[in-house]
Amino acid sequence: MKRSEYEIVCNQLSHIKSTTESAIRALELNLKYLNTIESQLRTCIDNKALIATLTLPSLCPTDPTKQPSDLIKIKEVTQMTSLSRSTIYTKINQQDFPQSISLSCRSVAWVRKEVEDWIYLKMDER
Repeated sequence: MKRSEYEIVCNQLSHIKSTTESAIRALELNLKYLNTIESQLRTCIDNKALIATLTLPSLCPTDPTKQPSDLIKIKEVTQMTSLSRSTIYTKINQQDFPQSISLSCRSVAWVRKEVEDWIYLKMDER
């Protein structure tokens, strides 16, 4: 095997390894969300009286990526991504970054999973 062929194979293996590691991270996040849902379902079963007075969706969210506890503000987004505020908003305008969610007329937040997925995507592009 020539040196150049060896390097190509090594680069491909390195890419496969990083892709696999990203997939593992994504699966671990999914497992965490599934465990959260399972816990919330147990709470629903254990609190039948609450179920009668409250709506089921508010007790048992069906989409774990949209839970309020997973909303993050701009300060945490900049820390996670190492990007400045202005760069984040520029990327949003270029449709190269997750959209923020408007909480009020002067407050926005991002879904943590969407930002993490964007980071993993950028890591895979290397």
